[in-house]
Amino acid sequence: RMMLDYKVRPNVATFGMLMSLYQKGWAVEEAEFTFSQMRNSNITCQSAYSAMITIYTRMGLYNKAEDVIGFLRDDEVVLNQENWLVLLNAYCHQGKLSNAELVLCAMREAGFSPNIVAFNTMITGYGRVSNMDKAEHLFQNLKEVGFEPDETTYRSLIEGWGRAGNYKRAKLHYMELKRLGFKPNSSNLYTLLRLQAKHEDEEGAIKTIDDMMMIGCEKSSILGIVLKAYEKANRLEKMSLVLEGSMYDHVLRNQTSCM
Repeated sequence: RMMLDYKVRPNVATFGMLMSLYQKGWAVEEAEFTFSQMRNSNITCQSAYSAMITIYTRMGLYNKAEDVIGFLRDDEVVLNQENWLVLLNAYCHQGKLSNAELVLCAMREAGFSPNIVAFNTMITGYGRVSNMDKAEHLFQNLKEVGFEPDETTYRSLIEGWGRAGNYKRAKLHYMELKRLGFKPNSSNLYTLLRLQAKHEDEEGAIKTIDDMMMIGCEKSSILGIVLKAYEKANRLEKMSLVLEGSMYDHVLRNQTSCM
């Protein structure tokens, strides 16, 4: 705003830099002001549109994200690959997979071949709405188009199958993730424990807890996750079966940690 006070006209680079900074800090009010000033100045900065959509999507302000998508059309912005990927993410985050599929087609027609980020975004989106047939179809097509599934691919498939309640498929992708040397995230581990508690797989739960210990999870956090999983499955009486070794010692020393 100081630039405006001194009547210094910002350029494309200025708006791009500012919007990038606001996106990193999720500073929505500052981003909105800067984005409005950019449009009022008839300046088109592709990354500024992406940043504004990303901020709104991250904050769950989907109607505002849709407004900015409309501005892309109104302002006749020539989309770059970043813009296409941001549009995909915005629609997938909202569960609007039909819109995301249209974006993917339009992206191809505009000469941008979807990369691994685009495929992972779509797989995550299908998982959000439990359409795992389409998620698996994309997964199977990855190698056909020259990509190797990465850490994000497997994490998304684990979450998707977990949301669908399919322990067998979630476990299959989890084992493959580990075999390839990738690390699960905390959400993956909770998903597995929740399914293992539900499907009475205490042996599997013990292995998952071991994995959590290996990647450095705090024991108190692990106990909280185990408690939540077994409470949700109405099987709290079985918790003692999965708390072994150092975890069991931790419970004995901190008997209030599960309360």
